[in-house]
Amino acid sequence: MEIREQIESDLRAVASSPLPANVKKAMDQVIFRLRTQTSPVEIIEVNDPFVFLFEEITKDKKLINESIAILSTIRTLLEIGAIDGRACTKIFSIIDSLLQSAPESFMLKVLQISLASFTSPSANLEPRITATKWIFQMTGNIQSQTIPHVATAMSYQLLDVAFDKAMGNSGNAKKMITPQNSLSPDFDNTAELLINQNGEQASDNDGSQGNQSETELESTKIADPNDWSITFIFTLMTDILLFITNSEPKMFKKTFTKANNFPLLLLKYILDKHFTFLSYFQPQFKTNIELLFKFVTNQTDPTKFSMFIPHLVVNLTPNDPQRIMPLFSKVVSLVDSYPYLLNAIATTISCCPSLQFTTIPTDELLKLGSFSSKFFTTNFKGILSDPIIIYGSNRPGLASYDPFDQGINKILVSSVVILYQEILQCAHNTERFIAVFNLFDGVWQRVIQATQDPITLGTSLKIARTCVRYSIRQKQIDPAQRIFSTLCGFAVPTSAAFSLVAKGVIALHSITRLLQQMKAQIYMFWPLIFETISLCHHTAAHKRSAADTQALKLIQPSLLSFSTEINDELFTKLFGVIKKLSEEEYKTFIERKGTVPNFWPFKTLAYIFGLNITRVSEIEDSFFDHLGYLLQCDSPEYRTQATNSLFEISKNVVNSQNSTQKCRQRIFDYIFQAANSNHRDVSVAAFNGLLPFLAGGTAMNIGDGWPMVLTILKVVWATPFPENIQNGFRVLTFICSDCLMYLKVTDLEVCLSTISAYIMQMEDINIALGTIGLLWNVGSSLSTDNNDCWRALFKTLQNNFADKRQNIRESSLQTFFSLVNTFFGQFSSELRLHVLENVISPLVMVIAKNDSPLLAIQGVTQCLRSLGDYQGIIDKLINGIESISMKTESGIKAGEATRCYIPLFFFDDPNISKKVTLSFKRTVAVYVSNPKKSDLQGAVSVVTDVFPKIADKIDDDEFEDWLKIIEYFCTFQVDKPFLHVSTHAAMNVQNNLPSLKESRIIELIKLDTNLIEYGCQPLTAKCFETLATLYVKMLDEKGRANCLIQILPLLQKMLNTQECMECFKLILDSKLSLDIILSDRKTVCRLVEIGRRMPIFRQTIVKLMSEKMNLIQPDVFPIFLSLGRESPILFQFYFEKFCSKDSNDPQFFQLTKETVKKAIEAVTNLLIGEEKALGSVLRKQQYQGIIDFFIGLKDLETEPKLYNDKKVKGTKGHLLFLLQSIIKLSETKSTELRSVIQEILQIVTL
Repeated sequence: MEIREQIESDLRAVASSPLPANVKKAMDQVIFRLRTQTSPVEIIEVNDPFVFLFEEITKDKKLINESIAILSTIRTLLEIGAIDGRACTKIFSIIDSLLQSAPESFMLKVLQISLASFTSPSANLEPRITATKWIFQMTGNIQSQTIPHVATAMSYQLLDVAFDKAMGNSGNAKKMITPQNSLSPDFDNTAELLINQNGEQASDNDGSQGNQSETELESTKIADPNDWSITFIFTLMTDILLFITNSEPKMFKKTFTKANNFPLLLLKYILDKHFTFLSYFQPQFKTNIELLFKFVTNQTDPTKFSMFIPHLVVNLTPNDPQRIMPLFSKVVSLVDSYPYLLNAIATTISCCPSLQFTTIPTDELLKLGSFSSKFFTTNFKGILSDPIIIYGSNRPGLASYDPFDQGINKILVSSVVILYQEILQCAHNTERFIAVFNLFDGVWQRVIQATQDPITLGTSLKIARTCVRYSIRQKQIDPAQRIFSTLCGFAVPTSAAFSLVAKGVIALHSITRLLQQMKAQIYMFWPLIFETISLCHHTAAHKRSAADTQALKLIQPSLLSFSTEINDELFTKLFGVIKKLSEEEYKTFIERKGTVPNFWPFKTLAYIFGLNITRVSEIEDSFFDHLGYLLQCDSPEYRTQATNSLFEISKNVVNSQNSTQKCRQRIFDYIFQAANSNHRDVSVAAFNGLLPFLAGGTAMNIGDGWPMVLTILKVVWATPFPENIQNGFRVLTFICSDCLMYLKVTDLEVCLSTISAYIMQMEDINIALGTIGLLWNVGSSLSTDNNDCWRALFKTLQNNFADKRQNIRESSLQTFFSLVNTFFGQFSSELRLHVLENVISPLVMVIAKNDSPLLAIQGVTQCLRSLGDYQGIIDKLINGIESISMKTESGIKAGEATRCYIPLFFFDDPNISKKVTLSFKRTVAVYVSNPKKSDLQGAVSVVTDVFPKIADKIDDDEFEDWLKIIEYFCTFQVDKPFLHVSTHAAMNVQNNLPSLKESRIIELIKLDTNLIEYGCQPLTAKCFETLATLYVKMLDEKGRANCLIQILPLLQKMLNTQECMECFKLILDSKLSLDIILSDRKTVCRLVEIGRRMPIFRQTIVKLMSEKMNLIQPDVFPIFLSLGRESPILFQFYFEKFCSKDSNDPQFFQLTKETVKKAIEAVTNLLIGEEKALGSVLRKQQYQGIIDFFIGLKDLETEPKLYNDKKVKGTKGHLLFLLQSIIKLSETKSTELRSVIQEILQIVTL
């Protein structure tokens, strides 16, 4: 809702009430103007209708509610600056006249209007002065309990608005910044926050304090001194100062009263927040300061006297110390009589820059400190009301000082603050330190003992650390000794049975902080400090509370990383302190028969040893003696920890370039001793530690230590602890996987020896198998010229070729073969010869006697192909395969052995191929002779895998051997009503022989025809199927013709079977060379016989032979024509091919036309004769061939010259040529045939 609409809505709400006529009229005028006026709302003249409206409504006491509603509208208009000038003065005058007798609700609304006048954009000061008077006067209202409180709060808010306007922050009133404890009430969590706070400086030397004296955010430029806000502020300050100095205020007459301290509080509020800002405006500020000095110097009331002392001292001492410091001294002098003045002094010191207090006399500060200490020790009952804040942005400022708060709790806090601040002042006045510390010591100890506030505790401990620094700097040991004793007393729990508490952790934090920062400066306290840390660690190790966890973070061994920075003498002392502590801890543990040892001293000892490798010669003997003692001590806990620490320092020693050879050797000696220890815990821990030791990047730096490391792994089989086997194997695996590049040749030989030990052990077969696989890694890492290592590697594998454990044998063989086949290209000729003569040859010699020969045979075969020089071994290998394959009692294994023949066929050596074929042939012969006990499937797989790949490469003799092998597989069960699976496979292989020459395909077909002769029906069917496939897919037209000539007698003989008929049909449907077929007399006769005997093939044979019937020999041609009896279509083909105008062989027609004519006459005479004999029409199919033939002749056009008859003219000479047969057929009883003949006769007669 817009502001104009809001005002209108408010006015209409008032207008809804019963109003006098004149008021109603004025209301209508105001509303009408709001609705019609387009310019911004302005009410500036006295005669404005709105002013009249407000005046008339307020006159009627009964319209009090309406008056209050109008006041809300006035507030809205003020906020937007719509009311100004004389209209504003008139309205404020009306309000002022009503205020004395107005009800509470009216006054509350006036307070809102007062604040609105300050937020108004108007620059007029007069209404603001009036509004301020209203507010101040209402603070003393005794008729209401609410109005004074609201007016007081609004007074401060009014000042904030004015200062915001002056400082350029208008609209964003700033809240007074007061110290707040933002930390969690949970003490443990707060302690952790305090310890780990990011805001704390890395060093707390000299207790840094801020110089901030005010809390406001100062503007970047000075405000306009003529602005109403500046004028208002100084007018108000001046009138307050005039009032409290018993003078007459100028603008705020009759506003303040002597009965309360409200004017003083207003002035303090202004100076608390904006002292520095106001000082930019001169000479106004100087005038006010002079009035303030007048008030302070003439004041006899100590409370009012001290009220502004902090402001003057903090802000004006740097420029005028001679005038200011006497005032501070007077406050100090009054403390004995008025202890609450300690509050003013504490605030002054806290807010004052540290250097400024160097001007305060020592005796005066000591007096102040003495009184503070005395007051505290006398009145302290164990509780502080407020936290002690000395550092940081949250420390109390000037606004925190309340001169009227004279409670003892506040004074106790102030007395502590004074003493703490005086300690910090000693940074500039070192001669005061001892005296001040003596006053401070009793106070701070009681504070940290009693307080549960983490801020107070943190502040106290930080001051204590400052005391230690001062003490060491001045070479005054006693204060530091007392501080450390107190800190250690707080840090150490009363009993190890209880967990640490947060207060103890904070004390421990101070101890560690001092140790990290002062290092060697506090060497005289090292025994106490480290004993404390050790005890705390022992307790915190149980992790029974959050404090325990926090403490463990503080006191890790890394706390002593400073040991690298101190000189050799101090380092030796430090080492001695820690070692002594370690020995005492062990002794105490044994004497008390403890259950939880404290390893902190020993772990710390090992830590600083590892950090200081460059100078371990000074402590080497002492450390290793202590380490060796713990490795063999009576406590299993200490033995295990000593072993773990051994590996930790071993990393540092081995990885350091500055470690001596003697130290390195001692490290490896101790590792060996630990691994070979009679104590289970030590030995197991040693083997557990080896892998992290190597995997941490140490492997590359071990150097001459590798033999010792590998020997340790080898010794695992001599230890009585089976747990070490797995750990040893893991380490060996890591070495062979990631560390071989760091091993010398001699180290590799030791490594192979260790691997051999792991393979030959009988306790864990899985580890033995896994170790064999590591030899592959070793082989992968060997260089080409490292023949000795290769020989050693192969010897290691060869030793396991005859192992009693089958898995070991097979894994060793597989690894050997993989290595040879992968890296043979890197072998020198000498190494190749070694492998052949010393490894493979002995392996082949015993190959048939081994229980697992198949893997060996396959691997040897592949190796021979890789190495190349195999002539001296191949015969032995073939004999070995045959020997194993012949062991038919082995069943499946013997059959699988035959597959070992397969690789031998691909050596690209004809002689080897022949030998292998003959060997395989002999094997198959044995298999088929006793099929019940052999695995023919394994053997036939050799045929299916090999024969298709070599069939076109071997010679004819070897090809015949393979056909014999196939025959073996096909004939060993001809007496069965089914085919063996191997028979199927052997037959199918014929269809997968690519690129064979015709003669070999014919041989295959002969094989199939021979197999058909066996008379086994399933075999016969398979042979015809195979024969058809070979015939159609693998032969060309001529090959098919030649093949048909050879197999036609068999086909003719077996055409009564379905398999043969299907095969013959595929043959006839394929493309054949008729030139070859029709020129063979016997073949033509057989085809004619088949056509005459089997109608199913007749049409196909007629059509096929008719294509080139001119190639049929003359003495056989009549036999061919005999097919025309059943298929007269043959004669049509004859006339179409040899009697038409485009005939390609007219001579053939001349030679055969009479023979054909007689054959046609014989067909027609036979048809008519059958009709007459039957005396009726024949079946339709008996006429169909003749009908089709003559219909075809009717439409045919022939060459007249073919007939050698001058009477024949035109293209129908063939009809005249057959006229006798046509006339004979006219006698037929078949209507359809007679119709065709009559049409032909008509053609002839024409």
